[in-house]
Amino acid sequence: MLCCKAGFRPLLYHPWRHSFCGIYEDDDESSKHVLARPSHIEIDCGNPFTNIPGDVFNATAALYDPPGRYVDEIGGWVTDCHAAVPSVALRIDGVDMWFEKKALLGSPISLKSGPDYCMLGLQPDNGSGLGSAGATWL
Repeated sequence: MLCCKAGFRPLLYHPWRHSFCGIYEDDDESSKHVLARPSHIEIDCGNPFTNIPGDVFNATAALYDPPGRYVDEIGGWVTDCHAAVPSVALRIDGVDMWFEKKALLGSPISLKSGPDYCMLGLQPDNGSGLGSAGATWL
């Protein structure tokens, strides 16, 4: 689970922001805590993915079974279209807002270099520090 401490705060160009604070392996609060680090993220309905800090993303991608991997051919992270996906939520002002598991895997993509894969619904922010909760979360 990705969780957040800060509540919504309106901004001029970015309507809402909150902070990630961690990932859990499933939706049980007593599950193993994988990572905790504060950062900011904006809600962006025009983004087809949810972009999160790289270290948070890497920990989350490793929880897919099989794990997500980067493919140069498409410039993004993929996994098997039948992969088991982790339970992931944003915690906003103390309330867990869960991703639908089906949103954490995109439509199949045919690759010239091999079998079909599906894009991960979460992608890293590539060090930009500009995380966004996109269509996969909304």
